[in-house]
This record gives sequence, C-alpha cells and structure tokens, in this order.
Amino acid sequence: MQPEYIQYHSQNRLLIIGSEPTFDQLPVTLTADFQLFWLTDAASTSKAGTEILTLTADESLNGFLGNFTLKNHPHYQFDLVLDFQEPPAIASPIPPFGYYPVTDADRLHAALAELPDMTGVFDKPKYFVLDTTHCAHQNNSITGCHRCIDVCATQAIRSEHGQIEVNPYLCQGCGDCSSVCPSGAIRYQYPDLKSRLTAIKTALAEAGAGIESAKALVLHQGECPNDLPDYAILFQLEALGVADLALCLNAIAFGANQVIFSLPSELTSQTRQTLNDVIEQGNRLLAALGLGDHRIQMTSQTHFKILPPHTVEPATYQPENDKRRALRMATEHIGQFSQASPESCALPASAGFGTLHIDINSCTLCLSCVSICPNQALQSGQDLPQLKFIEANCLQCNLCQTACPEHAITREPRYLFDSVQAKKPRLLHEEKPFLCINCQKPFASASMINAIVQKLQHHPMFQGERKQHLLLCEDCKIAAHFNQSDT
Repeated sequence: MQPEYIQYHSQNRLLIIGSEPTFDQLPVTLTADFQLFWLTDAASTSKAGTEILTLTADESLNGFLGNFTLKNHPHYQFDLVLDFQEPPAIASPIPPFGYYPVTDADRLHAALAELPDMTGVFDKPKYFVLDTTHCAHQNNSITGCHRCIDVCATQAIRSEHGQIEVNPYLCQGCGDCSSVCPSGAIRYQYPDLKSRLTAIKTALAEAGAGIESAKALVLHQGECPNDLPDYAILFQLEALGVADLALCLNAIAFGANQVIFSLPSELTSQTRQTLNDVIEQGNRLLAALGLGDHRIQMTSQTHFKILPPHTVEPATYQPENDKRRALRMATEHIGQFSQASPESCALPASAGFGTLHIDINSCTLCLSCVSICPNQALQSGQDLPQLKFIEANCLQCNLCQTACPEHAITREPRYLFDSVQAKKPRLLHEEKPFLCINCQKPFASASMINAIVQKLQHHPMFQGERKQHLLLCEDCKIAAHFNQSDT
C-alpha cells in the first residue's frame, strides 16, 4: 500500500507571544528572516520590523505549521509560533508542528536553531485510517466509547456532530488511538497490523524462536537499545503505541517467550497508560492460559529477567488485519497447548471485550439497547419478546447501559476463550408476549405494556375507554381511532 501524504505550506510569518522582556531576548536577525508579529499585553508602542497585536485574557490559539490562527485576530494567519507564556497557549503533551513553547533558555536556543528550517513545503504521512461505520462513539445522541479522544496526546481527535473526527495535520502517529479502539474503527496504516505481524513472525522464525526457546521480542521505537542480552530479538515499531493486545499475543503465538517494551527517554503519559493497559490485559489472558503473568513487560533497562520457556509451538497461520480476529486466532492457538482450559478471564474496565448482565425485574424488553448497539452484539427475538447477546461482538462501549431507560444493564469486562460460545447468540431475557385485547396478536412484552399503562395512568388523553387503546396492537389502534372519528 502506497502511503497517503498531507502537505504543510509554511512561509515566514512568525508569531511571538509574551512580555517585553521575553521579546528582547530574541536576536535582531529574526527580522531579516521572518515577518514578525508580537502578541502581548505590554504597553510598548512599537518594535522595529514587528507588527504588535493586543493580547487579551480570552485569547486562544489554534492550528498547525503554516496555519495558526487567533480567536480575537481572525484576519491574521501565522506559520510559526514562539510562545513564552506560562502556561502555554496550546497545552497538548505533543505540540503541533511549528509551535514552540519556550519554558527555558535551552528550549529557546533549540527553537531558534530550528526555525529557519521550518519554512517551505513539507510532506507527512497520514498515519491513520478511520471507518466511522464501525465506531462506537455515539448513536442517537448518546455517547458511548471515547477512548481515542482520551488518549490522543496531540488533541487531533474530537467529537463533531456525534462522530469521531481526526485532524491529520495535528496527528503525529503516536498509535495510541489504534491500540485502545475496541472495534478497529481507527487503525494505524503504515504499516498495517497484518504487515506488522507478518514481519514479527518472520523475525522470530529467523532468530530460532519457538518451543523451549527463551527468545524475548524487544519492541522499541527510534534508536536501538544497546547491550541487550543474546536472547533478545529487536523489532522496531513506528511508535510503541501501535503495539496493541493483538500484536503482543500474536508475538507469543509465533514463538516469542516474552514481549518487552523498551522505553525511550521520553514517553507521554498517554502512551505509557496505553502500554500499561495492554500489559495488564495481555498478562491476565496469558496467566489464564497457564503461561504466567509476566510474559509482557515494560522496562527502560537493557537487561531483564529471563523467563522459563513456555511450551507453545510457533503458529503457522497467516496474520489477520482485523485486530479482534487476530487476537482470537492467537488465544485459540495458545489455548491448544494449555492445560488450564479456562472458560473466561476477567479483564480491567479499559478492555474492549466482555459480557452483559440484565436485571430481569427491571427490563421491559423495550429493545432500546438493540437499536443503539453499534456492533450487533445485542439482538431481538424477532417476533418474540426476547433479548439475545453475541459476546464476540461486544465492545464494552457503554451505549446500551446509558440508553437503557430502566437502568437494567451492567457490563462485565472479560474474555470468553471458547470462540464457538462467544459467537453464539445467548438469551439474556425473555417474556411471554402481550396479546392485543382485540385481535389477540402478540405485539409487545407484558412488562412493557404494564410500564406504559403505569406511566400514562393519569394522562388526560388516556382516561376512560381511551385507556384501552394502550392495550391494542398498532392495527387495532388505527381501527379504533377511525371508529371513534365516525362516531
């Protein structure tokens, strides 16, 4: 697949934000290389070669390299920004390209050295692909999953009109969003999961990893770690955040004895939390399968404890690009060599797998949960008042729990190892159908009709004989309405 690129067009319009003493730190040669704008609340009248803009308390800055804008000065556009404010105008853990928050002399020196190289046309890969048809963020104005928004360190992801949108100019390819997305609606695409797993499978095979081998797959980004032990197999990722649960368990299935995240000197708290979630979920699954709970680790050290070899033979299947199917293939393969034979494994709340529990004393089988489920995990009984559930499809997105008017649904994050059972519809709740009092046709559950009658018992539209309309099917209601009109 050929990478898709986006372009930044940066000229020489440099915005400087700060007080007069900070401005005076800047070299006078800046006026020769840049068209300067100074956003300040200082009472200074002028600066040679600089246009002064007034800084107000409600000012805000948005944008990226070549396209920064100010809320209170909308007719201006800037290519680069030097920001001396504390706190800075843009507080993203990873600031946009072209934005330099200057908190000390070292950062100022680094920014001034880089600025001359930041004008021109620049290409950057569009790291992600987004398929909103599989997204569990929002449905019928009810918000469910927002994992990608929470984890994005560049603030490139937001909710717009009920849908997830990603600004490719802010995205810097951290990969965390693709890791935490339960459905695979947002994916890291250069390379994609299948290509990454294929490369890992090849690397492990070439290094002689496999049964009774103690080979550790060391995942890293950037420069290679030095002085690693002989049993380490280095594998470079574009970003550590792309190493999701499917990648780690497939690495074990393909012959790695353990998976080690080699931490760089700088790592955002978002990526660290993403990796911690992957490690916790992965180790829980592997422990349930009898491989112990330390097969996946994170360390900044070059030496790490070697674990006893496991007895899982290297898998020969071809990797999948669908993260949920890829994980299922890995757990099924590892399970073939497990003596534990677990039915399920409890997972933390951050997991995208799990089951649902229904309070049958509260549920009226209104099926609001069925209509809002984004992945067809909840299904109706067609002509029967039933609620069915396919656990393999459940994303634990919380939409059904939020939409339920009776608060009858609770979630339980877990992983069901039996794929046949996970894909099989399971009955959660059923009732005898309520029969129309006129034609005896079943049209709803008894508890739903009882709830409707209870809620509307004092409504002026449903008093006397009209109260009986609540007990009629749709056809009989229409007939009764016209009969009353004729009368």
